[in-house]
Amino acid sequence: MTWEAVIARYNLTLIRVKDQYRGPCPIHGGTNPTAFVITPSKGFHCFGCGAGGGVAQFIRAMGDIPDMEKRGSFWLPPVDARPDIVTPLSPLDPTHRYFQSRGLHEATARFFGMGYFAGKPPLGARIIIPLHDADGKLVGHLGRAIDDKEPRYWFQQCVPRRSILFNFHRVKAARHETVVLVEGAFDCAALHQLGFSNTVASLSCHVTENQRALLSRFRRVLILFDDDLSGSDAMVALKEELGRSAVCVPLPKADPCSLKGVVLSQILRKNGVDARG
Repeated sequence: MTWEAVIARYNLTLIRVKDQYRGPCPIHGGTNPTAFVITPSKGFHCFGCGAGGGVAQFIRAMGDIPDMEKRGSFWLPPVDARPDIVTPLSPLDPTHRYFQSRGLHEATARFFGMGYFAGKPPLGARIIIPLHDADGKLVGHLGRAIDDKEPRYWFQQCVPRRSILFNFHRVKAARHETVVLVEGAFDCAALHQLGFSNTVASLSCHVTENQRALLSRFRRVLILFDDDLSGSDAMVALKEELGRSAVCVPLPKADPCSLKGVVLSQILRKNGVDARG
């Protein structure tokens, strides 16, 4: 497959400059218009995330894999696939033992549409988390490894991860004035399970400008990030960016999903949030 065919297949936004194609990196979702470069005679390279290689390496980095080594070919989405339509993955098993290991009930997994997906990689053999935009439209999936394999999390290539907050559409529909912000989807599910339905997740400790705009609709934002160096630094920075509407809520040495329910409930109530949201 030629680089021109790859560019057309993935609908890459690149500009032709002499013998190169340049633009934002489609692999890590960058915005720098010159960070990602394709030189057809040599390959691709991103000066932001460091990814590089030939056509095969690029296809793999985009989430497509060798077709089970049968023909040495690569599976690609159909040419006429609609990029604005995301097909739900199924079947998903909400009874998988991984949920129990994270302290989540089957009913909680079902509420968020989570489940184990036994399909093909890169999302196969992972816990699948459906992701939605602010209006509740399915925009893709996030896969979480059930063991220590890397990468631990895998976003479907179509996900606009810098523009969404997990569970935001439900919180918005309920017209909550106070929102609890956590890093991960499982943290959000754990708080929901305790009765704190006004919880959203940024899916990273880095909160983007688009995500901050979504948070600005709430009168009060409680930030519960993981108690590690990156989480603590990000929490302080976000507090400065959001101003007086934001409150940093320090946690014990753990992430929200790892804390016992009674401890987490006490922390939230101490900061003026009850289980009704």
